[in-house]
Amino acid sequence: MTPNAGIIITGPTSGTADGRFTGFTGPTSFGSGGLLDASSGTGDRVGIDNASDVMALIVPAFYTSGTSLSATAIWGTATNPATFASLGVTPGTYVWTWGSGADDSFTLQIGPTSVPGPVAGAGLPGLILASGGLLGWWRRRQKIA
Repeated sequence: MTPNAGIIITGPTSGTADGRFTGFTGPTSFGSGGLLDASSGTGDRVGIDNASDVMALIVPAFYTSGTSLSATAIWGTATNPATFASLGVTPGTYVWTWGSGADDSFTLQIGPTSVPGPVAGAGLPGLILASGGLLGWWRRRQKIA
């Protein structure tokens, strides 16, 4: 991964040939960090490479269009975990696109996705109402006893 050049490749860290496809648009960076190798990765080798000033979508060699891809990559270790700051990445959602179809994109999500708003009656107002109801129930029980 090289955040300041818009490069991220996930999946196995070595031993895999790549297929490259060009002709798409997207961000040219997602932070200020320099070159950082992943400590491990699994699944398909997939990502975005912008090293030669021509953005390329990286997929496994002999990839067939329409086939699902899945990959993981880990930077850091259990004893020395990486942070967004140590990686030099900026939290956010970064999307590269190459067509008009729903699946014609590569999305990099750094950090949590947005949290949905509270359900009606939930949160602090719901807690206050529930506490009031329990207090009223407990007082009625005390009067009956």
